[in-house]
Amino acid sequence: ELQADLDIVSNRVRTVTTNASSARAETDLASDDHYAQANINVTVNNGGQSIGVICRKDTTATLTFYLADLDWNADTTRLFRCVTGSFTSLGSDVATTLVETTQFLLRLTVDGSTLSTTVDGVAKHTGVTDTNIVDNLRCGIRGHGGVELGEWDDIEAGDVVAATDGGGPRS
Repeated sequence: ELQADLDIVSNRVRTVTTNASSARAETDLASDDHYAQANINVTVNNGGQSIGVICRKDTTATLTFYLADLDWNADTTRLFRCVTGSFTSLGSDVATTLVETTQFLLRLTVDGSTLSTTVDGVAKHTGVTDTNIVDNLRCGIRGHGGVELGEWDDIEAGDVVAATDGGGPRS
């Protein structure tokens, strides 16, 4: 954990405190072109819950990363750059109908200087560019809101793989 408190409850990660909570994987990916995704939900929306995934986190406790989150208070998908704990919004917040106790698959992809987000496979942010965070090889999760209200399940991270031509016969 990087800040605050997260627990494993019923095989899911759950927020424990009302403060911001962040955690990162302890294994590097092969490159800083990668994605993070998770099924996320809020069990009760008492206002102020935001649950998300982070990319380009380094090995230190310093809060520097890209964050995509779902904001249940405003029904939006948001995208941020966080450098040494200071958050900057990237792109516009995108309207997303969020229902408590319903899981949503949130994905953040960072490929070169281009960031994109999807919710349940539907593009929310595309072509957002930022060059402030490079070389960091880890991913993670971040939430903000009430005690035991935010949950992550099926957390996944991986490198962005270049498309191939399929390797079929050549003429």
